[in-house]
Amino acid sequence: MTYYIIDNKPVFLSWARNRELFSIVSKDKDPIWRIWSRIVGHKENEEKNELIFDELNKKYLDNPDDFNPNWVEFDLKDKEASENVWDLLYDYCTLYWYAFLSGSYELDLSEKLEADYNLELYRYPMGKVFNLNHFVKPKKWWWKYTYKMKWRVIQVTINTDTVTHIKWNLKEFTIYMWNFKIIFGEKLSISTS
Repeated sequence: MTYYIIDNKPVFLSWARNRELFSIVSKDKDPIWRIWSRIVGHKENEEKNELIFDELNKKYLDNPDDFNPNWVEFDLKDKEASENVWDLLYDYCTLYWYAFLSGSYELDLSEKLEADYNLELYRYPMGKVFNLNHFVKPKKWWWKYTYKMKWRVIQVTINTDTVTHIKWNLKEFTIYMWNFKIIFGEKLSISTS
């Protein structure tokens, strides 16, 4: 899933919002178009993305005052929050380009090849536990050269089953978990709830 920039604001689409917009833009399309539009790299997928962008832009132009609270901001709770956390963090990583997602476990090459051969590469719970790897910015610009701060990463393991609430917008949002919260923006902050 990807975010859309409307009026210089990133719009994150949760699964529910994406389904809603997809049903609007595909109502006149045939079933084959609907299938091909979900596969990245096909011209139907690019057309779908353009149609969704146009629909969002139309909603903004129709009522700019209601666009922010209805489309830019989000308030995801319980199951909806746990289902959308990976997509939200993926969009966050592509927005700021200072973090990336990875699997929750690291395998060496021989273990990876063996697990791939046995079709066990994706262990339980598949997609439910993952790592957010956030680069550490040096406090002073010269520290990355003098104190060898280059490529230092903070790694936070996120279990989607523990996510209870996600609130605000794609530029700045907070993920509430059972016993702590992570505040995202240009900087990353973790605190106990």
